Amino acid sequence: MQPKGSDKWSVAASTKTCEGTVEGLVFSQEYFFRVLAYNEKGKSIPVLLAAPVIAKDLSTEPMLKLMFNTYSIRSGDDLAIELHIIGCPKPKIMWMKDGQSLKQTSRVSVLNTPNTTTLKIKEANKDDLGKYTVTATNDAGIATEEIGIIILDKPGPPTGPININDVSNNSVTISWEPPVYTGGCQIKNYIVEKRDATTTVWQVVSANVSRTTMKITKLATVSIHASGTLRLFVTIRGRPEPKVKWERAEGLLTERAQIETTSSYTMLVIDNVNRFDSGRYILSLENKSGTKSAFVNVRVLDSPSEPLKFEMKDIMRNSVTISWEPPLSDGGAKITNYIVEKRESSRMAYTTVTKGCLYYFRVLAVNEHGVGLAAETKDPVKIAEVPMPPSKVSLFDVTRNSVILSWKKPDHDGGSKILCYNVEMQTKGSEKWTVSTTVKVLEATITGLVSGEEYSFRVIALNEKGKSNPKELGVPVIAKDMETEPTIDLIFNTYSVKAGKDLAIEIPFKGRPKPIVSWKKDGLPLKQTTSLTILTSVTSAKLLFKEATREHVGKYDLTVANAAGTKTAEIAVFVLDKPGPPAAIRIDDVSAESISLSWDPPAYDGSVVCNYVIEKREKSGLHWVRVNKECVCDLTFQTTKLHKGCQYEFRVYAENAAGLSLPSDPSPLTNAEDPQCVPSPPSKPKVIDSTKNSITIIWNKPLMDGGSPVTGYNVEYKKTEEEDWIVAAENTKNTEYTVAGLTSGAEYVFVVKSVNKIGVSDPSAHSVPQVAKERVEEPTFQVDKEMHRTLVVKHNTSFTLKVQFKGKPVPSVMWQKEDVNLKDSATIYTNDNSTSITVEKATRNDSGKYTVTLDNSIGTAALTLDVKVLDSPGPPSKLSIKEVTKDSLILTWDAPDNDGGDPVKNYHVEKHEASKKAWVSVTNNCHHLTYEVKNLQEGAFYYFRVTGENEFGVGVPCETKDGIKVTGYIVERRDAPKGRWTKANFTNVTETNFTISGLSTEEFYEFRVFAKNSLGSISNPSLTAGPVKCVDAHGMCLFKSLCLYMYIMNNNYYSVFVMVFMYSGAPEIDLPPEYLDVIKFMAGNIVKIQVGIISKPLPVIEWYKDGKELVSSAQLSIENTTDASGIVIKDANRLDSGTYEIKIKNVAGSTSASIRVQILGLYLFCSSFISF
Repeated sequence: MQPKGSDKWSVAASTKTCEGTVEGLVFSQEYFFRVLAYNEKGKSIPVLLAAPVIAKDLSTEPMLKLMFNTYSIRSGDDLAIELHIIGCPKPKIMWMKDGQSLKQTSRVSVLNTPNTTTLKIKEANKDDLGKYTVTATNDAGIATEEIGIIILDKPGPPTGPININDVSNNSVTISWEPPVYTGGCQIKNYIVEKRDATTTVWQVVSANVSRTTMKITKLATVSIHASGTLRLFVTIRGRPEPKVKWERAEGLLTERAQIETTSSYTMLVIDNVNRFDSGRYILSLENKSGTKSAFVNVRVLDSPSEPLKFEMKDIMRNSVTISWEPPLSDGGAKITNYIVEKRESSRMAYTTVTKGCLYYFRVLAVNEHGVGLAAETKDPVKIAEVPMPPSKVSLFDVTRNSVILSWKKPDHDGGSKILCYNVEMQTKGSEKWTVSTTVKVLEATITGLVSGEEYSFRVIALNEKGKSNPKELGVPVIAKDMETEPTIDLIFNTYSVKAGKDLAIEIPFKGRPKPIVSWKKDGLPLKQTTSLTILTSVTSAKLLFKEATREHVGKYDLTVANAAGTKTAEIAVFVLDKPGPPAAIRIDDVSAESISLSWDPPAYDGSVVCNYVIEKREKSGLHWVRVNKECVCDLTFQTTKLHKGCQYEFRVYAENAAGLSLPSDPSPLTNAEDPQCVPSPPSKPKVIDSTKNSITIIWNKPLMDGGSPVTGYNVEYKKTEEEDWIVAAENTKNTEYTVAGLTSGAEYVFVVKSVNKIGVSDPSAHSVPQVAKERVEEPTFQVDKEMHRTLVVKHNTSFTLKVQFKGKPVPSVMWQKEDVNLKDSATIYTNDNSTSITVEKATRNDSGKYTVTLDNSIGTAALTLDVKVLDSPGPPSKLSIKEVTKDSLILTWDAPDNDGGDPVKNYHVEKHEASKKAWVSVTNNCHHLTYEVKNLQEGAFYYFRVTGENEFGVGVPCETKDGIKVTGYIVERRDAPKGRWTKANFTNVTETNFTISGLSTEEFYEFRVFAKNSLGSISNPSLTAGPVKCVDAHGMCLFKSLCLYMYIMNNNYYSVFVMVFMYSGAPEIDLPPEYLDVIKFMAGNIVKIQVGIISKPLPVIEWYKDGKELVSSAQLSIENTTDASGIVIKDANRLDSGTYEIKIKNVAGSTSASIRVQILGLYLFCSSFISF
């Protein structure tokens, strides 16, 4: 520095920063200042302050430096806002919020320094939202800055109340106001929930509502079966207590309705509901503060009411046509069919419709809940006419003065009982027919004929309506005697009868003159007895057996003879009787638990013996007990499970088709016992534990007990180097023993002897030498073969895996299953020698391998157990879509990883459109891992899911993922017919129409379109549109795509269809080639006629048939789109044949086209008529 008036510069201060403070100045003295920089090479050239400075106090107006005017922070985060302060003297700082002084708390604080002021907010919330003002004040002035703080948080509740509008039986429209607090940003969407008035649980209706109004549809309906009790329980509140009113929209409440109301709830109860209690029930609440109302749709599931307008039409000889209209109430379910019944006037029971005479009829509607009420005819309907003529008139016999005729009943009796038959005859040369006889049977004898005369015959049937047409005998008959060789009409050649039953054998024969009949049995003439009667008629021979016995069994010969010849027939007669008793029962082998028998077959078997029944009886018993449960066809049998030492006797029955024989003579009493002796030695003892003064051994029972039960065991031991054995225990009952009092460190061996009442067995083999010391052993499992088999359990049942183990020291136990924490999903119990795991309510996810691991200081052991839970299958895997066309695609998938313990027998395939929530079944009987889905709507977006099914039910579905929406299109053009394709658009086309410019007039062009998605994938090209001739004077052409969106599903694409339109011109009809000739359809089918339309602007469309304009009806509908028009005729019949004409016109002109249609067949359909 340099004081004014002085030539000398002095160092005032040294600093390493770009700022320095000079002290010790003289008040009011004027000074010059300069600054020099230093480095290791020396000083820089000084830089002089531009003006001299007078040493005195300065006053500068305050200034606040703020980086941002608005700050945004998430709720719960910390915020610090720092402002730099300039001013002299030092300004006074004051903070305000929303015009009020800022209150500092433990969460909101202000920190001031000479040069800064900082606002700190900890864990910000929506209370910190607002406008903050900071003010700096000194003698020179005031500085103010405003800061806006936005807290990003959940929005507040929408502003109520909710407005209820447009209420219907299954929908309601609601509206509301946005929330006061939006959470610091724009409201993205609203979540709408609903709650049934009878519950407290809220359900989400929609989670993506962008407006403040919404129409809610598909509201729940309370369904209840007929005869049940309807209870509508609704909680209420209000102050003062509201008045409650229940109403029914369809009329007054039923007299059966009971209403109970308290300050907290109201309940409407209707007992024994029926179909007429269906409807909408409205609950209204009212007090001084306002009113509230809610409604519940109730559907009573019942059978339908009676059909309406039941009428009889077209009564004919074998049919009647009846008609009706659907019932007033369908019972809450779709009517599936109608039952038509009739009954004869003389009966009260209704049956299904068949032929009849005098009938009552009724019709009943059917739904899934049962058969409804009946609509009946008031008066009986008479259905009758004259009968049809008899059929097949035959000549049975002829003599010189008589004829025997026979015939069959008419095919139809005209609906009335046949009263009689008239037989008429006509002599040769006469034209007159005379009634020769009247009979009620199907046979007649006409007598009084003239020998040698020729006659014609005919038969007429009569009922209460009159005579039928006559039925003539095919040929004339000459009255004369005839001579024919006998014939025998043998129906069966073998006859069987149970013993004691009657048997009648009738054998028809023919011959003229009447044959002589004779019988033989087994070659000898047959004699009539009290049990055998021989009868002979003109046309048959009979044998009558009374209470048949085995004496009637044999071969019978029938002989018929007359002057023209002889005939013989043979028949066999079998009498099915019970067999005789078996003979000579023998005892072949005896043991303590079984005895083997044999016997001889019965002398008389009555028929084939199919079984023998064996019975036994103890010596002291009174009753015989059957031994065999299954059939015994041999002549030997071994009885088992006998009581040792007991005496038994046996007898045998023979059995055939007629029943059981009498029993055989009993066998001699036989004692069930084995030969007795001393038992065999036990197995070699095995050392299982030891301490320093004891050893524990175990052994197995002897293979043979010598015919007497083993009563105990003797245990002996000795030191390895000694000769003498020491008895440790005598007659111990167990197969385990601990020998105590041993010398620590000594080596011992052991033997065991078996004892029964006969004596002591030889000693067992020596055990392995064992030293008396504390024993350690690796952990091992003690499980049988059953534990290694897969445990199979049913779904929703419990199972327990229990494992025995050993080891010293006692090992630790750990259960494991892959990807499962068994401590959370199962109960594990462990003690010193066993462990178990229990799973409650098992599902398919509990199938798999369970591993238990033992671990101690000696070693480790592991055991894996398999469990299979029989459940429905898990979801199929790798569900994908292939070969997508405009109306079909192919689904493929892999079998479920978990089949639920049973192979998948079929798959269910379902679909639903993206615009709908309901899944629709495509098939529930797919037996392969692929399925072609057909009849899809072009351009629609579908989801699909596949579910496996086994014998335990339908499993978990696997669904397709979302598709990828098209983001734009690429348009290409070329000169027709084979020019090079070039790109027509140079910007992204997002709409489905595009104007192409730069075309040449009178030239032909073709166009195609590619679709691209957000992944950058580009589809195959659409079908080529054109060629199109450009006739617009401006050289422009417009085309439009018919597919608004294209979705990519598993790399398969829907096609994009392109049609080209001119801006204006006369309309045109695109008539398919097959429509140029007569198009034919079968009667009863749906007829669809559709033609293409090219028109800009859109035309007026009219359809005509045979010159008469058509209008839509229940049978015919007209369907128009922007590029096509068609008609649909349901249940077509021949009356729908004719010439159909379509006429279209717009401002530029008109055109028409004719289509000839022929309906083949005789089908005429009336929806309410049934013929039978």
